[in-house]
Amino acid sequence: MLLDHGLNAKKYACCYETHRVADAALALYARGLRAEDVRSVALNVQPGGMHAINHHRPTTGLQGKFSAEYVVAACLIDGRLRLSTFTDEAVQRAEAQGLVQRVAIQEAAEPPFGTPGFRHAYATVEVTLGDGSRVRERCDVPRGHAAAPLSDAELDAKFRDCLEFAESDWDAEQLLRRIRGLSEVARVADLLA
Repeated sequence: MLLDHGLNAKKYACCYETHRVADAALALYARGLRAEDVRSVALNVQPGGMHAINHHRPTTGLQGKFSAEYVVAACLIDGRLRLSTFTDEAVQRAEAQGLVQRVAIQEAAEPPFGTPGFRHAYATVEVTLGDGSRVRERCDVPRGHAAAPLSDAELDAKFRDCLEFAESDWDAEQLLRRIRGLSEVARVADLLA
């Protein structure tokens, strides 16, 4: 099975159903869109795509992990998603709460733009700007899926984020070097020494 389908790595510390929305929103951010430019945001996902992402107006970090609206807000405010994105304090930021109120999500059998069909799932993000113009992005395959694997740099960044969030005193760079050289180690005990 693994050889046939490949390995999926979850890029973000939130519900996997939000990952397509996140990638689309981050693509818009990369193109220069910022939270202060947003009048409203319309999200569309495949039928059944909202079952797990059911916190539309989150107030806690845990609820934020299951909120496409918050994930989009965080992407457009911060330009990234990290473990610290999903703390109570981050979700409760006035800027995030204000933007969440301007995001609406719905399920649609057909994506509103792009190719009419989709293989497994999709997400579209369409942003109406203050001047009434619109920008949009679609994601069918999230980063980290076997068909869109994470680069070594992305995996390293995720590892560093985990250590930083845990307030670990481990040296992230040294540990990464050891992990990368794991195939050279005769015994795991030698690595841990």
